[in-house]
Amino acid sequence: MLKNDSLLIFASVYSDSLIEEKAIEPGKKKNKNQFFKAVMTDGVWKGEGLYDDLMNSSEVDVANGALHLKSPYIYYTRCAIVSGKRKCDLYKIRKGGSEPAAILPEPINHSKYSTTQPALGTDKNGSLILYFVSDRDGGRGRTDIWYATYDSITNSFVNPQNAGSKINTRMDEATPFFEDRTRALYFSSNGWPGMGGFDIFKNIGSDKEWGEVKNVGYPLNSPADDLYYILNSKRDGGFLTSNRDGGFSIKHPNCCDDIYEFKQKAPVSSVLEVEVQGFETMLDSLGEPLVSLYLSSADSCVRLKDNKIVKELCDVLIKEIRLTEGNKCYFNISVGSEYEIKTYQSGSLAKSLKIKVSKEEYTDTLKAIIRLQEYSKDAIMIKNIYYEYKKFELTEASKLIIDSVLLKLLRDNPHIILEISAHTDSVGSFNYNYHLSQRRARSVVDYLVSNGIDPDQLKAQGYGELKPIVHNTNLDGTDNVEGRAMNRRTEFRIIGEIKGKLKPEYSR
Repeated sequence: MLKNDSLLIFASVYSDSLIEEKAIEPGKKKNKNQFFKAVMTDGVWKGEGLYDDLMNSSEVDVANGALHLKSPYIYYTRCAIVSGKRKCDLYKIRKGGSEPAAILPEPINHSKYSTTQPALGTDKNGSLILYFVSDRDGGRGRTDIWYATYDSITNSFVNPQNAGSKINTRMDEATPFFEDRTRALYFSSNGWPGMGGFDIFKNIGSDKEWGEVKNVGYPLNSPADDLYYILNSKRDGGFLTSNRDGGFSIKHPNCCDDIYEFKQKAPVSSVLEVEVQGFETMLDSLGEPLVSLYLSSADSCVRLKDNKIVKELCDVLIKEIRLTEGNKCYFNISVGSEYEIKTYQSGSLAKSLKIKVSKEEYTDTLKAIIRLQEYSKDAIMIKNIYYEYKKFELTEASKLIIDSVLLKLLRDNPHIILEISAHTDSVGSFNYNYHLSQRRARSVVDYLVSNGIDPDQLKAQGYGELKPIVHNTNLDGTDNVEGRAMNRRTEFRIIGEIKGKLKPEYSR
């Protein structure tokens, strides 16, 4: 871990001679893994011995330090042989404190399984998350990455959960590192496709919400094992460990892990400046806009919404900002990833904009403008919604139109209430036409509700022949066939809002 960009804390077994495990004399203690420090002096890293007596121990192995600006503690691993098996647990010690380290309670640690390699990050709301590696039950492979959320009441991490299939495989995942600015989790795996052994991978998101896993590529990865990737505070370089060819070999060329420092050839992140225009006239009565940044995904996810299974794109919410002052906000985005900005405000429909910074077109600040407009409350006709003669059931072709127009509108804007209205021509009795139109409007509403839309967002209203848009007969009294066809229509209009439901909320 980097305590700052000039102080590197690392774990190692120190010896002034080659250690042969089988050659250790009976009754003699084996050298233990301990924390050491290296200091940057005149551009060169120089080792300065053991780091902290309170963290080190002559009885157990220690490793995997993790810290975060929001936490007063350093988290790390202690491992020992228990009943003939190596068992690891997580500990914490206060930064700069004099009290001994404390073991994390269950269920973060587990009495039967190892818990190791902690990493600290934040979720989309800025709350701390503890990532760690464990072989406990409930995982997907041999060792998985798990996470636990921070409980501010108990001042502890609680409710450990598996990070899911976008991170873990049926093999081994290890050494997580979370980069807060772009919300990227770096980790090593021998289960995702790579160059061989453990490769370093990256995924953007947090807890269980992730985008697509990406191999960070050569030269950070090699045919050997590459682990413990971390970045410095400037994000222009960092460290990793590897047993690749060219290291300090003791027994054979790939026997041992060495620490490597690297520098990024190109920037890995950029600043996104979002300017929201057009809301100033709505501000007093409707409040401040909410700007959300999503990582775009082409995959579909099955989500549970209002106790219904809904299939939607797996866009991952990265961060959201309420514009309480001014009309600009800023995000850090990862170079090469595609994002979508979504802006929500009462009195306006959600607006979105796709953005991406490629390596070839890199800029340190990308500017985007989104203009909000007050929505109209006029009725809008939905073309190509058809019914069989004297029927109210939706045709399959009509359902496709509803999916592309109404379903998307309501999912993107859960705060609006729509009146779905159906209209007939004047053929038939007034009562018959009224009831037929009511059933047709209701069939649209029922279809939307069956696809996960909140019933509170919808009102079915049949008008029969009361609201023609053209005359049903010509001036000479003859039948206006084209006019009657235009009067047989389905419309929608915004008639209100649901308080407190400005933006979509998903749960997987």
